[in-house]
Amino acid sequence: MMRQPGIALLLNGCLLALALSGATGHCFAASETNTSSMSPVEERQRFGDETLTDTAGWSDLLNTVVGRVPARSGVAVDKIRKIRVKSPGSIPAGSVEASGLVWDTFTHSYWLVSDESGALFEMSAEGELLQALEIDGLEMDDAESISIDQQRLFIAGSVSVNKSGVLKESRRKLFQCARAGRGWRLERELDLHRLLVDLSQTKSVDMQTRSYLTAALRQQAIDIEAHQVRGDSLYLGFKAPLNSLGQVVVLKVDGLEALFSGGPLQASIWRSFKLHFNGGAGTMALSDMFFLDDRIYLTGVNRGRTNPASGLWQMEYARNRITSIRLFAEYKAEGVAIGPVIGELTIVFDGGGKTESRYVRIPFN
Repeated sequence: MMRQPGIALLLNGCLLALALSGATGHCFAASETNTSSMSPVEERQRFGDETLTDTAGWSDLLNTVVGRVPARSGVAVDKIRKIRVKSPGSIPAGSVEASGLVWDTFTHSYWLVSDESGALFEMSAEGELLQALEIDGLEMDDAESISIDQQRLFIAGSVSVNKSGVLKESRRKLFQCARAGRGWRLERELDLHRLLVDLSQTKSVDMQTRSYLTAALRQQAIDIEAHQVRGDSLYLGFKAPLNSLGQVVVLKVDGLEALFSGGPLQASIWRSFKLHFNGGAGTMALSDMFFLDDRIYLTGVNRGRTNPASGLWQMEYARNRITSIRLFAEYKAEGVAIGPVIGELTIVFDGGGKTESRYVRIPFN
């Protein structure tokens, strides 16, 4: 069993160890899934309605945990802090509902996307918004994820329908940007919705993957909240729908470079898993993922609308093992990335438009 740093939650003024020190880390297996044949009613229950229901077993725990993030031994306890605007008036207050971030070693700053703005926001290591960058030709609505790969920046829409049940053009794209000085310019784009439709109808794609995508498209249940580009592969993390076993799905699409020019389709379900916390029965919905060497760091949010709690997990994907790390009460973790300090992760929290977005830097082993 891998040894994890000691973690504690502040419960009603008392520190309760979460038994992640020593040999008692809580690990769960990730797996591939088999999609069974379901009726339309069963599909709606799995792929639609279930994603809006509360998760049994969370309420008592979540109501007692306060929003402080303890650090490992020898590192000062950090707090969840508000994201501030460096020059008041330069960026409208409340205009940033942080939904994803990356750390840029070239500018030595973060780039944030907001699900309520088409702009790209630059944030300092100290949590100050430096600028709102409008990229010519990039029309984005509901930007949910961002990734950086060498000199390329990728921004993806959720591919989800709006409250009126309409999938807008600006929600269905993956944008690739290239550097332009300290900023970015649009280089090309890919229609993610068209890609998923084509994959669901391509016989060279395995039946399990096609069945999942076919049901998701039929029910208009797709919500992509996470992505990463690694080399020539695109990983798409689905907040919804869950698969037939109630698991989060990550799809791997190969040959990304060729796809931009209409190349052959190659994809499969790469991993499927549940985001448990501390061995509980409840499962959170994926909100972001970040690859680091042989691990992935994942954030998930409570699937109920009444409690915005969220969590952080580490996956050793070669071993199909997930370890729960942190639980954030009353905060909605929407993005995770490496930070400016070696051995730290940065997480952003969406304020939902009612309060400022927030961030925290967390040491990890």
